[in-house]
Amino acid sequence: MENSISRVNHPRGLKNFRKPFSTRRRRISSRWTNSRSRFIVNRLFSRRKKSFRSFASVQCIVKKYAKLTGIEHLTCHTLRHTFAHELTIRKIPMDVIARLMGHMKSDGSPNLSMTSRYTMPGEDDLARAVEELSWV
Repeated sequence: MENSISRVNHPRGLKNFRKPFSTRRRRISSRWTNSRSRFIVNRLFSRRKKSFRSFASVQCIVKKYAKLTGIEHLTCHTLRHTFAHELTIRKIPMDVIARLMGHMKSDGSPNLSMTSRYTMPGEDDLARAVEELSWV
C-alpha cells in the first residue's frame, strides 16, 4: 500500500499531505517518471535543475494544456473542484473527500463546510437526482 501513496507539498509550505494514488495513476506516473529517469526521478512535476516545480510553473503547464485543448476555464483550482465533484457523484463520503482535499480543522477533524463549497451540485446533478426517483 505504501507505493500507492503520494506526497503532496503545499505551494506555500503551509501543509504537506500524503494522498493515495489510484492503480491507473500509479501506472501512468510510473511510465512518466521512467521516461524522464535521466533527469530527476520520483517526482511527477520535476525540472532539470530543481527537484520540484513551483506551484506557478504547474499552473503554467495547466494553462498551456487549456490553450491546446480549448478548455477556457481550465485551472489548477477548477481541477480541484472537478476532483471533489467527481468523488461526490461516485457517492464517496464527505469526510473522505475532505481528507483527500486537505480540508482539515485545526483539531484534525475534516472541515466539511469547506468541502461542501467544492462539491456544490450543478443543474445536471439536480436533474440526475430527480431522475433517481423516476418510476417510469
